[in-house]
Amino acid sequence: MRKTEAIFFIKQMYQEVLIQLDIEKVETYFSSDYQQVTDGKVSSLDEFKKHLSTLKVMTKQLDIPAFHDMLFDEETQQGCFRYTVHVELSTGDHGLIDVMALFTLLDGRIIRCDELTRPHEKNKTLEQLGHIS
Repeated sequence: MRKTEAIFFIKQMYQEVLIQLDIEKVETYFSSDYQQVTDGKVSSLDEFKKHLSTLKVMTKQLDIPAFHDMLFDEETQQGCFRYTVHVELSTGDHGLIDVMALFTLLDGRIIRCDELTRPHEKNKTLEQLGHIS
């Protein structure tokens, strides 16, 4: 995938899968053998879908107003995205979580994501939100 296509593809994935939490769209973007490592916790595609279902229950709204950095290497088919997620929990609590995600693509799908998350304030729920299931 070319750089402009890949960045558009990943940004669309964020909007449809991670902001709108549309689990039906997962197969559009992710390979069946997808692996995610978030804050050291390894997840398969099915575990990732379970994570999204949990987020639907735990959050009222997720928003990514802007990406701070977006890099993509066509040769390795890897992209790095740095951003801040604005979170409103179902409890009414609000918070910000910084995320750095490294995606690997193969045959037009995401096959791996290595991700680090860090909430702006100490909050157990926000600390676990990136990998909770």
